[in-house]
Amino acid sequence: MYLNERKKLQDLCVNDHNDELLTNHSFNFVSAHLSNFIPHLKVSEHAQIFQEILFHQKLSWLDIQFENIPDLVSVNGLTNSLLSQIKTKPAVLCTFHLGSIRLLNLMLGHYGIKFALILSEAAIAEYQDIYLEIYKKHNCYGANGSFTIISAQSPSAALQMLKAVKRGESLLLYVDGNTGTGKTNLTNERLLKVNFLAESIHARTGAAYIAHLANIPLITAASFRNSLDDIQIKFFEPMCPDSEPDREEFISKAIRLTYEQLSNLVQCYPGQWETWLSLHRFIKPELFNQPEKRYDKIAHKKFYSFNLDKFGLFMVDLKCYLFDKRKYQGIEISNELYHTLKSCINAKINRSEIEANIIDQLTQKGVLA
Repeated sequence: MYLNERKKLQDLCVNDHNDELLTNHSFNFVSAHLSNFIPHLKVSEHAQIFQEILFHQKLSWLDIQFENIPDLVSVNGLTNSLLSQIKTKPAVLCTFHLGSIRLLNLMLGHYGIKFALILSEAAIAEYQDIYLEIYKKHNCYGANGSFTIISAQSPSAALQMLKAVKRGESLLLYVDGNTGTGKTNLTNERLLKVNFLAESIHARTGAAYIAHLANIPLITAASFRNSLDDIQIKFFEPMCPDSEPDREEFISKAIRLTYEQLSNLVQCYPGQWETWLSLHRFIKPELFNQPEKRYDKIAHKKFYSFNLDKFGLFMVDLKCYLFDKRKYQGIEISNELYHTLKSCINAKINRSEIEANIIDQLTQKGVLA
């Protein structure tokens, strides 16, 4: 049953060759992320990765519908000693929107580990009932137990987490959450600039803050697939506040190491990281590590093609945009120019088909090459 449903989903998502994909709004942002953060990937690979992201996003929901799914998961790094440690003393468990992103939740219940789930307000509003139904179905918190979901943006979030820890519950947080750089809490949580892949992002620090405040270990655990049938959950070595009494220093070290671990996994499995769909909400392109490429004025040529490495095209509300993948800026253009540029994505265009002053601007900015 599971394999049949998975095959249907795979055929629907991965094998959907949409001719309009290159001018899809979401695809252009994902392509921009891939161009900036994994620049060695060819732009021709971006479409397949985008389809894989959508597939794994849906697959993560399918996975948790089947009661025997824990039997299909290989868990690495969760030694008997570490399992005993988490059962007897709570920890802050950091995970990512990678692979089958909800399987870790079920595996914790499968091992009898009590935990509170920390989510954004938007995620709670959309998914809380589904989470509770699924966890009850899988008996994640026992017949007589209860399950706690805490809003990361609640004014009392830190207090609620500390109370959960006192009840013997670990805390499960998605540290690469997509709630953006806007409303924060956990005592006015600050963002930390960290290196990530080829660039940098501004990461939330609440997980490390609460670990140090409660004096409990911070443990990273990640889900990923080596293949469709090879589902992995990897636990990394705990990071203990005792080893770094200074809170700010512990937060910096812990968050940077966590994103280094994520970076290594995303490098291997770029099509399994759901956060590509929202990464633009917590990056600052003007602070990127790599300098922006400059384009010199080039000699007049007869034929030109659209530079998909650095630019994209999309429409929103019938308005046409030229999208700068480096700056994440959409520049409104005429419908006529939009369709002209679109026509030279997969084929060269004759210089005579575009006004001379416009083609000079486009070549100087690197839009046409």
